Amino acid sequence: MKKLLIVFSTSILSIAGFLASAQDTLLTERLRTHVEILASDSLEGRGFGTPSKELAIDYILSQYREIGLKPLVNGYQHTFTYSNGGFVVEGKNIIGYIEGSDPFLKNEFILLGAHYDHLGYRLEKTDEKIIYNGADDNASGVASLLEIARIMISNQTSLNRSLLFVAFDGEEVGLLGSEAFVEDNVIDITKIKAMFSLDMVGMYEKKGGLALKGIKSLKKGHELASQAAGEEDLILLGGERQMVMFTDTWPFALAGIPAIHAFTGTKSPYHKPEDDSHLLDYSGMAKITLFMANLLEKLADDESLKVDKGVIRHGTNPVFSLGAGANLGYSRLTFKDEFFESKPGFKAQAGLFAQWKLTGNLILQPGVFYDYFSAETGNGMLRMHAIAPELNLLLTTPNKKEDFFFGYLLAGGYYRYLFAANLKEEKINPGENIYQDEFGIQFGIGVQAMGIQVGLLKKIGLDDMNFPDFDGEIFTRGTCISLSYYF
Repeated sequence: MKKLLIVFSTSILSIAGFLASAQDTLLTERLRTHVEILASDSLEGRGFGTPSKELAIDYILSQYREIGLKPLVNGYQHTFTYSNGGFVVEGKNIIGYIEGSDPFLKNEFILLGAHYDHLGYRLEKTDEKIIYNGADDNASGVASLLEIARIMISNQTSLNRSLLFVAFDGEEVGLLGSEAFVEDNVIDITKIKAMFSLDMVGMYEKKGGLALKGIKSLKKGHELASQAAGEEDLILLGGERQMVMFTDTWPFALAGIPAIHAFTGTKSPYHKPEDDSHLLDYSGMAKITLFMANLLEKLADDESLKVDKGVIRHGTNPVFSLGAGANLGYSRLTFKDEFFESKPGFKAQAGLFAQWKLTGNLILQPGVFYDYFSAETGNGMLRMHAIAPELNLLLTTPNKKEDFFFGYLLAGGYYRYLFAANLKEEKINPGENIYQDEFGIQFGIGVQAMGIQVGLLKKIGLDDMNFPDFDGEIFTRGTCISLSYYF
């Protein structure tokens, strides 16, 4: 009898394992089919406002109906218009939902979105169409959205909150669909407790996991995501507090809604014609799909989903940020009593920055650099190596992150500590043959966009160099192009 029980139990486990394996295979093949259709040449890259994009709309609508999603608006389609240079283009978000079962929580929503538009195509001189199929960007996200919806509707009775599924239009030309969704208040925005954007999820293995950027904007979000990841054997990567402004999360984050970007990186041929369906990691997409379904179920059933306003406030308009950069240009010596300057030499700096936003128009910007300075003197080429901390104040045009572009005027000071120098390829000793400490002032002008700062910087030394064999005063001058990036 005992042997029979063992054989029976083993058979049941084997059958369960076989069924689970078969289900995983079916999910993988469904994902592959969605991507192959959406990223096929016949859809001509799903360009915003192009006739061929209607084929993508028709396919997504057919899947919504087959899955059994309810239409939130008439015919599932939320239309919006975009005008530019006299041209008016109609965009379409495709919206379906699953109603929750709790009489109170069903009036709250978790939104899962993925943009279905891409870059369209370009014409070569031979009139050949070079199509940007956008398999990873973002047929992968739409495919995952459809299969997550299929899983969730089979578990509908266990969901307390309602789930929204939105295929966004116009992301590639400026987040048009997601902005219109928020601005038109298609559904009461205050009822949306969390928003996820599946944007480029087809490279799980190459990325080494899935990033959920912004998950900490939702209290308990990281905890629940970690639980779901453990249950689905999925690797979660960093970026938990980062609010992403380059995908459909951004309009929701600006509205104060926890907005999370599910992302496996730009490992595919990003924004290139080679982003085709055969390159995607479909088993990885299946893992992500099961993980997201698990996480959505946990979020839908959690009694109190709360926003972490501090994470959103910092993510959409950070008060403090860190960066790295370099300055390249030329340097020279000014012989004050002689009324002339030396021949210029190469100047370079590399180091770390920080930005502290004092007001909407003032930024305090400290930094520390390795500083290389050279100039041609009457006695040969002078080369100096130093550590140079600095402190600058930037007067800017409005610098909130949602503006993402601002100009600035810079004024500040620096301190340079020389640790090595040579003249005519011979070593000289800072503090003995030449000064070791220098204070200076600097002025600049520039712009900053999407965390990248480019500017022109003028540096003026205020201390006499105590140059050997010269009785007059000598001061340093420098002009640089500065380039930095803030994380």
